[in-house]
Amino acid sequence: MNWRALITVVTLGVMIAWGLRALQGSPEADFTAEEKAMLERLEPLLDTLVLQQEDLSSLPGHFEPCEGGEPYALQYGSDGASPDVEDIQVVEPSEAPASYSDFCDADGRAFVSSIVALPKDKGHLLFLRAAYEELTRADNEQALRQLVDASFDDLSSAEEVIDYRWVTAPTIGDWRYAWARTVDNPDMDRPLEVYHFQLVRNVVLGGVLIEVPSGATVDEQALAVVQAFDNRIAAQLELLAAEVQAP
Repeated sequence: MNWRALITVVTLGVMIAWGLRALQGSPEADFTAEEKAMLERLEPLLDTLVLQQEDLSSLPGHFEPCEGGEPYALQYGSDGASPDVEDIQVVEPSEAPASYSDFCDADGRAFVSSIVALPKDKGHLLFLRAAYEELTRADNEQALRQLVDASFDDLSSAEEVIDYRWVTAPTIGDWRYAWARTVDNPDMDRPLEVYHFQLVRNVVLGGVLIEVPSGATVDEQALAVVQAFDNRIAAQLELLAAEVQAP
């Protein structure tokens, strides 16, 4: 895997196309006064919310900050009034407030990336809540296949997806979904597991990508990393909540 060529998976809908119907919260919806105050306080703090080096202690290896790929966004679509996610495409992210972190293992066999962003408006936030709730359904195999197809371009020509699955992560975020791919790389002695975690906590959008060699405990190790990420966001939100609710 060429780590510098990796594309950070940002299914945050950081810039979702607004021409889609359904799943797109009410365009007339607006943030509450508390939500607006929270967003104002969060924007200068985004760099502190992404994964830090110490958050990766559950993963084997030695991670250092590295240069990751350019983030992208996923556009979720549906037909008519149906709540089902029927189409997922890669789109260019916008200039919404966001922060990123990327870490590489010293031997080049593992990679971790994270992003935090703020929604562009209340309709965008409501849209993502609905989409993530829909994508949490374990029987939504069509959407899972579309996620696999949408992320195909971050593979090298020699790599092949040999398995994919939903991942259960019920304790992260207020809304979330997670999935993983098993990728065969002929230059490595074992396949890679690539985890994609997406969450919404309050008004914060978060995403984590973890790529590590397959092993018996990698699911638990990956979940520990994303839990540390979510805990960091939740702790900051708790501190700010007291400020925005103060008389």
